Amino acid sequence: MTGIGSLPFASATSAVDAIVRLSPEIPFWPQLPTISLAESAICQGLAVVSEHIEPRNGGYGYKVKEGRIDSVLSILHRSSGELTKANASGLECSKKRCRLVSSTPLLL
Repeated sequence: MTGIGSLPFASATSAVDAIVRLSPEIPFWPQLPTISLAESAICQGLAVVSEHIEPRNGGYGYKVKEGRIDSVLSILHRSSGELTKANASGLECSKKRCRLVSSTPLLL
């Protein structure tokens, strides 16, 4: 079992320290939207196509920019979905901490 969710911390290290202190048995991937909008779940999922999308006018969400749907589909079909340090600092910090304190790897 792994926990995933937004936490109100301003640094990945602070978030992971709190997780280790409060819930050491359960690996947890802290999403940190306080640090950056790129850390939010939606932005993390859409990062690979970020140059081809834009926020919707009036309402929540994003839309594909005019004339870019083929590019978006092509990118999504080729993408591994891998997250990066730039948009998932909490995940990177959690993985490092798990390697330091546990013989069981964090598999996310």
